[in-house]
Amino acid sequence: QLHSHDCSWLYLATGRKSWVFFPPSFDSLPFEGMDPCDLVREFEAGTDAKFRSSGGVLCDQAAGDVILVPNDWSHATCNKAPGLNVAWGAQGHIVDWTPLQLAARDNLTLDPRWPAQLDAKDHPVMTATCHG
Repeated sequence: QLHSHDCSWLYLATGRKSWVFFPPSFDSLPFEGMDPCDLVREFEAGTDAKFRSSGGVLCDQAAGDVILVPNDWSHATCNKAPGLNVAWGAQGHIVDWTPLQLAARDNLTLDPRWPAQLDAKDHPVMTATCHG
């Protein structure tokens, strides 16, 4: 389901996921409780005007990709591959992250759509393929 929380990241070892992200300013309340795969499909279709003007981003995460979810960004995921998806990650304030978790974050590439002056805890950073 669409939700938000403190900064987190997820490494996908096997499987495939689609993610939809919305900035903290987005009113996600009308979409909470919606099936995450239906939400991804509606965002992909671009038929809802609220999605088109949301500043939202759709990302496709394949095995080997990492996604960093910023503080308070609403997001939902839909598993796209049959069978088991195996992932590893962390959630919470980055001051509590282990050196290995910080190293994983520091080796990520900033998506060019997000302002370069922001710290990684404030915007999505990913190695997945994303589009708005």
